[in-house]
Amino acid sequence: MRTVLLTLLLLVPYTAIAAENVEVRPAPAWVDHVDLGNEKPPDDVRNGIWGVLMDHQVKVDGSHVTEYFRSVRRVLSNQGVQDASQLSIDFDPSYETLIVHDAEVVRDGKRMPELNAGEMRVIEKESESDDRIYDGQLTALIFLKDVRPGDRIDYSYSLEGANPLLGGKYADEYEMSTSRPTKHLRHRLLWPAARPLQYRATVRGRSRASSITAPMMSTPGSVMTHRSSMTKTSNRRGSIHSTTYS
Repeated sequence: MRTVLLTLLLLVPYTAIAAENVEVRPAPAWVDHVDLGNEKPPDDVRNGIWGVLMDHQVKVDGSHVTEYFRSVRRVLSNQGVQDASQLSIDFDPSYETLIVHDAEVVRDGKRMPELNAGEMRVIEKESESDDRIYDGQLTALIFLKDVRPGDRIDYSYSLEGANPLLGGKYADEYEMSTSRPTKHLRHRLLWPAARPLQYRATVRGRSRASSITAPMMSTPGSVMTHRSSMTKTSNRRGSIHSTTYS
């Protein structure tokens, strides 16, 4: 996801797109919610934002795939307020539907809803290449009106739809690292127990300050669950690359 300063957005005009495949509704019942304590940020956080949680959960049901994402961040400075005041979510409208579940500011233990469906904007995703080639992806923008240093930003969304190029199969790569220092990272995959699943995991750049749990399997009824998680106690970057396909 790309973060754009809200101040710049107000100065530069953009064209909003009417997107039929953007919805607002609660998170699905199969999502496993992570409860967080009062996490203390390390002393060496840069850019004014510290990642508390990045949670990614996937449910594979036949050829249908739903990916759930939850991000929790702590705003540490006025510079972080600018970055945290806008949330951006990329998706491919050719096969994905974006469902936004919630966006909340947590201050002094009080959760304040900030999601206003009428104020969401959908624009063409900014090109990452110099030749400005448009790849068809869109970016949904969510604006938070009252963000202060010390606040937590807690938001979640899902992407529904499978890439037709995979022909009904599922393939993905999970990376246990983020663009900013983040303490808790988790991937959780649910798929039919009777459906074969193959995966491999590689670890590179792991620091001693990271605690990485090996993938865990469980089979409640007809659904199998695969989990990978990591807790970091410093800003050193380490990663698990887990390629999964079935």
